Amino acid sequence: GRGRARPTFTATTAASDLVDVSAASVCLKNIRLVGAASGVTALIDIAADDFICEGCSLEQAATPLMGVTAAAGSDRFRFSDCTFLGTAAGPDCAIDIEGACDDWVVERCNFNYQSSAGLDLAGIRSSTTDTGVLVSDCRFIGMDATAIDFNSSSTGLLEKISVLSNNATVAEMIDAGLCGFVDCRVANAAKSGAV
Repeated sequence: GRGRARPTFTATTAASDLVDVSAASVCLKNIRLVGAASGVTALIDIAADDFICEGCSLEQAATPLMGVTAAAGSDRFRFSDCTFLGTAAGPDCAIDIEGACDDWVVERCNFNYQSSAGLDLAGIRSSTTDTGVLVSDCRFIGMDATAIDFNSSSTGLLEKISVLSNNATVAEMIDAGLCGFVDCRVANAAKSGAV
């Protein structure tokens, strides 16, 4: 299926994650994950190595607060060609790294929270030291906090990142720790093309 005709999994009111990934080398492809129920804690919880998510839509309403959570040691996960979409105010993060994870990739993804009044914490957030991170060719739309917020010791590369801020200023839209920057731009209604 295409668009809204793809297989759709919708969260219930249970206080749990919509999808728990506890086995290594799992791949989700071409599905919609929808969270609007008050009890759901995350759309995807990763707790194993080598998880892949391709061409999926992850839709957050007021809940869940986290689109994706990754437990410590969930190395080499990858999100490719996915859309993270906010449909109502309230979510905290699209992707929240809960413990150190290495060699993970987020590529060609759109994070669109314009119609949900932004995210309260960050698009991608990690307060732990991650190594070998790659965030490439991603767009963050309607950020009212930080688009990318990494631990000060995290290493890797951010390239071809575009951010549209809801804030009056564009300061600290990307806090990349020790990661390198290539062609990253931040804009708001008053300023455009700021590097």
